[in-house]
Amino acid sequence: MSKYAILIITSLYNISFSFNAFAQETAGGGAEPPSQIIVLVALFAIMYFFLIRPQSKKHKELQNMISSLEKGDVVITSGGVSGVIKKTIDGDQFFEVEISPAVTVNVLKSSIIDKINKDHSEYKKLSKMTSAKTAAKDTSKKSKNKKAA
Repeated sequence: MSKYAILIITSLYNISFSFNAFAQETAGGGAEPPSQIIVLVALFAIMYFFLIRPQSKKHKELQNMISSLEKGDVVITSGGVSGVIKKTIDGDQFFEVEISPAVTVNVLKSSIIDKINKDHSEYKKLSKMTSAKTAAKDTSKKSKNKKAA
């Protein structure tokens, strides 16, 4: 919750108490219902625009990003692990993510929190790692072929 939303909510809450105190002083009874309703509606509107709506937008963007992921994308999981997507497993529920040369893990799609852009330093590091792994495999195959011959 942002500090501005908290400030506005506490201000409206204090205003509602001042309305109640003023109504009790002047009428000698309870607060006027219209003023309480106005304050409650204002509180709900603020809660909606500062908390609920941005959170639902963020969730929708995350779902769209996850559905657009494909092989070769570099992602970050909720645990902070970054890696390259190698394939989809179990009917689109899991990804096989390579986090280091010859180390792959199965990751739930819902645990992915971000896709790294191609100009990001982590992307460059992981692509170098993957290309180094491919080069190492090629040299090991060549050396095996030389030994066999």
